[in-house]
Amino acid sequence: MELFAFMPLLIFLISIGIFICVIWIVFQFMNLNKERNALLKEIARNMDKRNNDSNN
Repeated sequence: MELFAFMPLLIFLISIGIFICVIWIVFQFMNLNKERNALLKEIARNMDKRNNDSNN
């Protein structure tokens, strides 16, 4: 009978854990996109530099 008294607390803790995991996944996704964009920007810069060097 005492086990059922802890069920709301257990459900609350599980939902908090799920919420924290979702927030962590969103931040990881944002960081990966930021790194990818920086890499793509560097590649574009190098391509522009090579294109400008070949035109001159």
